[in-house]
Amino acid sequence: MKTLKTYWFVAFWLLAALPALAQRPADPNWTFYLSLHGSQLTRDPQLLGAGAPLLKPGGSVGISRNFQIIPKTLGIHVGTRYTSLGFRSDARVDSARRKSSTRLHYLEIPADVVLQLGGERTRLYLSAGPYVSFGLGGKRTYREENFVARADSATNRIVYVPTTSSKLTFRPMGNDLKRLDYGLNLALGIRRQYTVFGFTYKHGLADLSNTAAAGSTFTRSYGLFLTYFFDDAF
Repeated sequence: MKTLKTYWFVAFWLLAALPALAQRPADPNWTFYLSLHGSQLTRDPQLLGAGAPLLKPGGSVGISRNFQIIPKTLGIHVGTRYTSLGFRSDARVDSARRKSSTRLHYLEIPADVVLQLGGERTRLYLSAGPYVSFGLGGKRTYREENFVARADSATNRIVYVPTTSSKLTFRPMGNDLKRLDYGLNLALGIRRQYTVFGFTYKHGLADLSNTAAAGSTFTRSYGLFLTYFFDDAF
């Protein structure tokens, strides 16, 4: 019963505050978004011997329409972005060194619920929401170097000397990787005036692997983002 009373108390004051919040000056109608992140796939669906996936630099850029529910407090941002994802790996297997580098390009449509808490000039900025993205293309480069062990008479140690090397290039999008991806975007930042700066995380929920034997493959990314509110663009 005490818990129920607490919920009613919080709900009452939230409803009482809505008229005052609704009278606040509205934010601009558009936002520009830029992020720099490190991304990876949970596994390589084709080159399983290339080692565990490592973070690869990437980024996103785009614009969103700001639909305000409560001015400068609660809103929904729907837009479009170009996003670059991928991963790399580097592994030693017996007498060979295997390197893999993958770059994937997406057109992304995010829909984020945005909550802003604080004063007029400085606010805590929180956003979360789903995204759907379509793969535009990509490229994967696979390198393998073979070594042979030899004794170095000068240092009395075993050294590994490269003997042969090979390089292959794949077009993974549509072949071993599906084009359609979807998942969740999360962001936490600080807003000053019309500029927001903070941390972002992308969690893919779609299994991208077209290769059944390789198991499931999902996207992940971690990075920094910048959002700028603007108006009179269109």
